[in-house]
Amino acid sequence: MVSQPATGSQLHVLDPSLDSSHSATESPTLDPPLDPSLDPALDPSSPQFVFPGTQDIDPAMVFSAPGYNAPRHNSNTAATIGLWMAALSLLAFPLTIFALILSIAGLITSFSRGGRGRHEAVAGLVVSGIVIISICLVVGIFVIGFTAGL
Repeated sequence: MVSQPATGSQLHVLDPSLDSSHSATESPTLDPPLDPSLDPALDPSSPQFVFPGTQDIDPAMVFSAPGYNAPRHNSNTAATIGLWMAALSLLAFPLTIFALILSIAGLITSFSRGGRGRHEAVAGLVVSGIVIISICLVVGIFVIGFTAGL
């Protein structure tokens, strides 16, 4: 199986026996490995190297005491509680108002926290909106039914 040619005359050959342009004794040419000296972000000894997911962690907080202190998890409590209350509001309607307020507060605070909790806040808003619309529809159907004399 032969993949697309790279640059110039280099070919990426996965199985040399399937390649008709090379003999069985000729070894395929592959791209050279990435050179850390060309890109400082690839070199772990470089001061620009950052492990993924740690770019917003303060090293002074992690290494301030003896031993390793795990950094505190930056979560959006308002968004999390808003989502849980929205889920519980399917069983108890009065929780919908609190879920809506907490989800809006969680969405507002997610902008200052780099987007943390934004998805939870939006999910809480969506579930709260669905509950409010469904309750309004049910109440509307009952009102129309009772006024029509059914």
